[in-house]
Amino acid sequence: MPDNKALAKSGPSWGTVIVLLILFWPVGLFFLYKKLTSDKTAILRNSQVLSIYGWVLAVIGILYVILGVASSARETQDMAATIGAASFILLFFVGGGFLMIAKANKMKKTGNKYKRYIDAVANQRLTSIDQIAAVIPVQYEEAASDLQKMIDIGYFEIAYIDMARRELIMPARQPVYSASASAPGAGARATKAVRCKSCGANNTIVVGAANECEFCGSPLE
Repeated sequence: MPDNKALAKSGPSWGTVIVLLILFWPVGLFFLYKKLTSDKTAILRNSQVLSIYGWVLAVIGILYVILGVASSARETQDMAATIGAASFILLFFVGGGFLMIAKANKMKKTGNKYKRYIDAVANQRLTSIDQIAAVIPVQYEEAASDLQKMIDIGYFEIAYIDMARRELIMPARQPVYSASASAPGAGARATKAVRCKSCGANNTIVVGAANECEFCGSPLE
């Protein structure tokens, strides 16, 4: 049975986002943003998608304004109404587009920052929040807040923060592989270490199974 909490973390499905972008793009763009900022894999890789949509939205708005003003000038229509409509388009399309571009830039910075946290925890095996903060580098309070956000999104799903010890507690995990593969207890399964191309974390995977990164959820070869 699907984990409702996990589904909530990943945001709306890509099918829902695509349908809304086709049928009613303003709502579709909103859900696209929600998807790209709530899906732990998307945060690391897809800020460029949000930026492209932002630029497309801004360019469409500018073209609408230019064509609308030119058409009004040729047909000597009410210029006051034309300017009002142009202002709305500028606010809705161009303003919305540049807002999405700004969000994409912020999302990119967040993704790069999260990769440094994953490297510190997964590859350098650091658990002391003070040491992790020094590697990033940020203050202890910011590191603790960032790590808690990453836990909530699903990067360190079974981890928790021990505030008294100022430490990230990371219980041991088994490699994540598809349910179609035979269970590890059913027989010896070959494993190997691979590095996730998305977040850079080192993972131990089951050879021949459909593995995914235990930190960001990206498929692993």
